[in-house]
Amino acid sequence: MSMLDSRIIAGLQSRFKKHDRNMWIFTEEELANVPSIKDGMSAQEVLNCRIRTANYITQMMIMLNKKATGVKRITQLCTCIAITHMHRFYTLHSFKHFNMIDVAASCLYLACKTEDCYRKISYVIHAWWKIKYPNEQPPDEKDDSFIQSKKLIEMIENLLLKSVNFDMQLLIPHYVVLRVCQSCKVDRNVISAAYFYVMDMIHLTDWAVRYSDDTLACLGCHLAISHAIGDGDERLKSTIMEVDPCEYIIKNSNNTISRSLISTLANKFLLFLEDNKDKMTFRRHLRFREKRDTGCYTKNQAIAT
Repeated sequence: MSMLDSRIIAGLQSRFKKHDRNMWIFTEEELANVPSIKDGMSAQEVLNCRIRTANYITQMMIMLNKKATGVKRITQLCTCIAITHMHRFYTLHSFKHFNMIDVAASCLYLACKTEDCYRKISYVIHAWWKIKYPNEQPPDEKDDSFIQSKKLIEMIENLLLKSVNFDMQLLIPHYVVLRVCQSCKVDRNVISAAYFYVMDMIHLTDWAVRYSDDTLACLGCHLAISHAIGDGDERLKSTIMEVDPCEYIIKNSNNTISRSLISTLANKFLLFLEDNKDKMTFRRHLRFREKRDTGCYTKNQAIAT
């Protein structure tokens, strides 16, 4: 198994000693030396694997929600927390040594525990099996293959917990978006757009371990407001908010966030979305599967998404 780069270890130890709330935010240099890259993968290959693993988590969430009779449904927020667990895990471990589908199942299983939408491991194994072995029937709970599968998922879950030093206080930008936008009296449609922008960031980039929750929330608000205003006059802002949430976040960021940083990230993200339309499966897959399962999804709606 690949050794962790000394720069990643030193960075983590330094932030941990300072009780830094952003201890799981890594520098570009640190992310350029993650175990997968040291095992010979390119940065683009690592990012593609992160996106694929996030897709597996989403697929499993939808499968588990189909069986959610009498239990709380797994939310999109819980799914994003599972994806954030995955980003942390693969910053410390290599894709060459841990199967993406196995890690996806373990991350979702752990997130469901902490987000009050617990699922029996037998249900998680059933969803995991259907993705990993699509041409085989899931095993019975008494079968040896089920027992071995259970051991595997629990082993990765325990490794994840140890790797992050049992730190389950994830700083998710969704919370910031909701809290700040409600305080700033932002239009509900803009809040919803900002929420989904940060969801896309977590799913389609490695920014969950690159930028703080405040930074991503500010970026999501910036993109949502820009989309709402379009080419219109800046004075239109007053019709969709009382206070600009971006200015509010920047003002309270202790100089860690600036307008120039947000503008730079916005340009990068919009270019990324344009260049990766084939990977924009998160919301499209989510909408199609969930609406199809309820029997209210038309052919035209499927094309529209």
